[in-house]
Amino acid sequence: MGFADFKTHGLIFLRRDELDDPAVCAEGIIHEASHVRFNGLLASTPCLEADDGQLYTTPLREDPRPAFGLLHQLFVVARLGAWNRRIDSAEARCKAEWAAVKLDDARATVLGLP
Repeated sequence: MGFADFKTHGLIFLRRDELDDPAVCAEGIIHEASHVRFNGLLASTPCLEADDGQLYTTPLREDPRPAFGLLHQLFVVARLGAWNRRIDSAEARCKAEWAAVKLDDARATVLGLP
C-alpha cells in the first residue's frame, strides 16, 4: 500500500501502481491517514503504559509487535471496516467481515483471552 511519515504529521505515501483503481486508492488513503490520525491521538492522549517492551501477536502480521503496533492495527482495521461497510459491493462486504474477525482477534489479545 504505502506508509505514513511519523516525523512529518499528515504526510502519506502510496504506491503509484495502486492509484489507478479508485477503491484501492481510497483504501490506501484511509489506511495511511488512519495511522496519521492515531499518532495525533497518541500525542495528545497517551494511552500506553510501560510494558518493558513486551511483544504481542497481532491479527495482521506474523511477527509479534509492541503494544503501539497492535493499537495501530486495531485503529486502522476498525476504520477500514467502517468504510467498507458503507460500500455496496460483495468485495467490500467481504473486507468488512474480514475486518470484524481481525478486530475480534485483536481484542482477545488486548484482553488476554485465548
